[in-house]
Amino acid sequence: MPTDKQLYQQWSLQSSMPLFMQSWWMDAVCSQGKAWDVILHKSNDKIDGALVYHAVKKHGFRMVLQPELTPYGGWWISPELSDEEQTAVVHNMMQQLVNQKYHYIQIAFPPQAQQVEILKDYGFSFSLRPTYVLHHIERDDLLQSFHLSKRRHIKKAEADMQYTTLSVEEFCRLHNSQYALQGKKDYYSQALLQTICRQALAHDHGMIGAVVDNSQLCHAAALVVYDACTAYYLLYFIHPQHKASGASSMLVYELLQHLQGKTENFDFEGGSDANVAASYSKFGTRQHSWILAEKYNSCLLRLLMKLYHRKR
Repeated sequence: MPTDKQLYQQWSLQSSMPLFMQSWWMDAVCSQGKAWDVILHKSNDKIDGALVYHAVKKHGFRMVLQPELTPYGGWWISPELSDEEQTAVVHNMMQQLVNQKYHYIQIAFPPQAQQVEILKDYGFSFSLRPTYVLHHIERDDLLQSFHLSKRRHIKKAEADMQYTTLSVEEFCRLHNSQYALQGKKDYYSQALLQTICRQALAHDHGMIGAVVDNSQLCHAAALVVYDACTAYYLLYFIHPQHKASGASSMLVYELLQHLQGKTENFDFEGGSDANVAASYSKFGTRQHSWILAEKYNSCLLRLLMKLYHRKR
């Protein structure tokens, strides 16, 4: 008899699941010896609820964490269910997760997530984090919705630069190089970056765009991943010595053109840094809050996590 995970892997490929809950995405981000699983709610052999999660064990603690490069998680609930039925589905799935006795559970919910308040019944605390979303990217007045400074940057860059695509290997090399030029280490391994890029492209849910000058020097590049609802500005490279060239603004505008017909919105995926927020807000975006839900079942782990974040 197939496990819930096996059922989900088959079913999700035929469904309209959000990008970051797709089984192939979880396989990609958990490819480096990590594990993921799913809790399903079924009625009459039909899946009407799914809670996908990434489980780890570190230093003797069992935890549920957001996988790397996966901004949002949470659950999927069939829209065919009534509000009362949806609430019952969430309670059922959460009870199954809580019964597994993890020392810590972390779930990140997108801004439009529903039924999140239920988590308070299970002792979760919430914190809000900002992100900037450009809605309805197929608007005729898209460029005019940008701040004048962004339009000037784009015009400046278009005068002597052009948009192109990059191979997975070249993009991942550039992503790593921007940290090396600053004497830092890339947050992510090359193996993880390449796996995510390849899988997103292979499933037609990603693109790698770049802006280069006349000598083919790359000034800016990005991996964008998307589903039918939203595209995410997931990974990017900006040449440290050419930040003022306007290439990064031109790149965003070009990516938006190439996403026409593929998705509806563009999530810049972040904005906690004041300088980043100021830049993203000039693309005609709206600020939204996503929710980080957390629950500790170990006082010792809570103390260790607090000390760890202070050192960082």
